[in-house]
Amino acid sequence: MRLREWKQFFPNLQKEYEDSATINDDVFFRDYSVHQYLEVDLSKHRLEPQEYSDSYYSNECFQDVQIEHIADAINDIKENYKQNTGKYKYYDAKSHLPETFTYASTGEWIPHPNQQETIDKFVAAVESGRTNLLIYAVMRFGKSFTSLCCAKEIGAKIIGPVDKNKLLLEPTAVPAE
Repeated sequence: MRLREWKQFFPNLQKEYEDSATINDDVFFRDYSVHQYLEVDLSKHRLEPQEYSDSYYSNECFQDVQIEHIADAINDIKENYKQNTGKYKYYDAKSHLPETFTYASTGEWIPHPNQQETIDKFVAAVESGRTNLLIYAVMRFGKSFTSLCCAKEIGAKIIGPVDKNKLLLEPTAVPAE
């Protein structure tokens, strides 16, 4: 913390807590993450200029925050980094730029019930000899994902776009693995 900077405005200021804003040698977090924890997780009120009696106002001041709240915030920030939750922003120690957050993939996705129903109907249609099929569904249905699931179910060996609105699925005698 910038204690010397704050002492210009609050000469009697005393350090009561200290911790590092580093996750490891390569990654650090900013005070904004602590502020986020205080506001979102603890519902602490950030003081507004009209509520502040001193001559100097800072948006870094919160009402009714205790030392243990700060320690809890730092622990939460570090734990969320380990769990890769994406809750907070972290920064590269060399470039000082934010790290790009990447969600961890399980590699396995299960279709929603309405998507599974479409897949089942598609497979039944292909098995009955139909070859010119169109998945017609509302926006945000997951047509691309459902189409790929259909391709997997029929053992398609060739999958490719025909045009911007059509996807070619060519079934083969080879079953999907």
